[in-house]
Amino acid sequence: METLVIPRPAEEVLQRLATSTSNQAFLQPHEPILLFNGWVHEDRFRISVRTRRANHFLPLAIGRLENSSTGCILLISYSLLPTTRLLLKLWTILIVLGTVMGWFQSKSLYVPLIATSLLLLIYYITWSNFNIHLKPLRKSLHRLLS
Repeated sequence: METLVIPRPAEEVLQRLATSTSNQAFLQPHEPILLFNGWVHEDRFRISVRTRRANHFLPLAIGRLENSSTGCILLISYSLLPTTRLLLKLWTILIVLGTVMGWFQSKSLYVPLIATSLLLLIYYITWSNFNIHLKPLRKSLHRLLS
């Protein structure tokens, strides 16, 4: 969770976000280049960096604006895209089920060790790529709001 104190009114911040956000999935050939993909409504938004092709490791910024006496407070949390979370859960379930079946057949400790290593590798790759793509999103968001 990240908290930003912005010396601008919430309406102006939302307007800036809305004008730089598109609801189209990818960059279109004859469209002005917008920074983000997602939606902005009332005092909430869900955005990710816009790309030319699918990238399952892009972070999703989920934000909420609150008015304050000197501007507004922006509360942002970052998460994996819903499809990526779903795929991680699916592969975790499949690997655990395969491990249980493999262990019952072979009674070898290598099966759970290999499966655990595989799961750890999948999660490490996912979160490493997420953190790599988080930096450009945060930089673009901070630059837009400053």
